[in-house]
Amino acid sequence: MENIEKCDIIISGVGGQGIVLASRLIATMALKKDYKISTAETIGMSQRGGSVVSNLRLDSHRKGSLIPKGQANVIIGFEPAEAYRYNDYLNSNANVLLNSNPIYSSSKTLENEIYSQNEVNKIIKIFKINSKLTVCNFNKMASDFGNLKTMNIMMIAVACLCNYLPFSIDDLKNTINTEMPNKIKDINLKAVDFAIENFKRY
Repeated sequence: MENIEKCDIIISGVGGQGIVLASRLIATMALKKDYKISTAETIGMSQRGGSVVSNLRLDSHRKGSLIPKGQANVIIGFEPAEAYRYNDYLNSNANVLLNSNPIYSSSKTLENEIYSQNEVNKIIKIFKINSKLTVCNFNKMASDFGNLKTMNIMMIAVACLCNYLPFSIDDLKNTINTEMPNKIKDINLKAVDFAIENFKRY
């Protein structure tokens, strides 16, 4: 997907998964590629596991920061049910990168909407019908790597590797080098390498 003219990206999940940082890194990569970008984030009780969604629109001519239904090129779903909320926003040629591990948001817990693995499988089947789908258990991948906080970086790395985003792995590594503090830079660069070498196992 490199060198495309426009790309509408939805990143969804729950608070604490690093969605805001993921969005910022993608936006920075876009600016380095001379895209004009608009972003919008909705954060509900993010510090307590509420729903979080980020809209990123890479294009110089789009109106508005929110992606209309039927126009998203990509969903990066950090949590299955939160990703499924935006199924109607996908266009007919969309790509979906999905973390298969459910993480229950505070709203689901309060409303007793805890769902089973069978329901996760149903979500996966629906996405397979409507999009090109890559599914991994990124929580387990990050846990096996030894640092759960790197899950967001791993997801961006796999999205770049699968050409779901108009950026290369080198673009991501360069942005990590320039944007992240030294104390977490090395671990995140190693997480990128771990993800691209191992994601098919998960």
